[in-house]
Amino acid sequence: YILDYETDEAYQRLSERLTAVALEMSDQSVAIEITNFEATRDNGVVVLTWNTHDCRSMPVEIYRSHSGSPRERLPSGLLDACTTVTFVDGDPPAGSQQYWMKTSGVPGEEAWIAHTVIAGTEVSGNLSISALEPNPFNPRTSFEIFVPRSGRVEVHIYDQMGRHIRNLLDAPLPAGNRRITWNGDDDEGREVPSGMYLVRVRAQDHQVMAKALLLR
Repeated sequence: YILDYETDEAYQRLSERLTAVALEMSDQSVAIEITNFEATRDNGVVVLTWNTHDCRSMPVEIYRSHSGSPRERLPSGLLDACTTVTFVDGDPPAGSQQYWMKTSGVPGEEAWIAHTVIAGTEVSGNLSISALEPNPFNPRTSFEIFVPRSGRVEVHIYDQMGRHIRNLLDAPLPAGNRRITWNGDDDEGREVPSGMYLVRVRAQDHQVMAKALLLR
């Protein structure tokens, strides 16, 4: 069977068009480069922003993980990472979260291309300190503090006369629980004598206290 000229010419044009489409699809499958993938909080929501380089049109999806849970796809639908450079998580859980960006295309060819972490800011509850264990103690005791909002937290030990003995913590912490141990020493590493001591926890203009009895 021999094609006539007009049919053969039409076939050639169709072949060239199909080749061009295939090349275009191949070009679009090239992974894009995402930089400065960041998460910030704003009035109870989390705003994700990013920059792109050498970008080709590429559909992506946003995933979130909270407190070690499996990654879950957020209900954003498909985003074009080249034309959309922000995404708002309107209902983030309390505490810290991790966010991922994943390309969406041919099954088996998806790729995780960006990742960021944001610390928790507030969880329900008040600043608190647990019972010390053991108490009385020798030579060490430990306790757990609960911080409802991320920020600077101080934990200090005082003697019965109100004199400062030990600085156990003075640093920013994410919201949540933190276990702390005191080895019955002062800031110079010297063992302190038997007696009653006061543990003071201070955060965001609030403070809580507990007593610790050391028996040598």
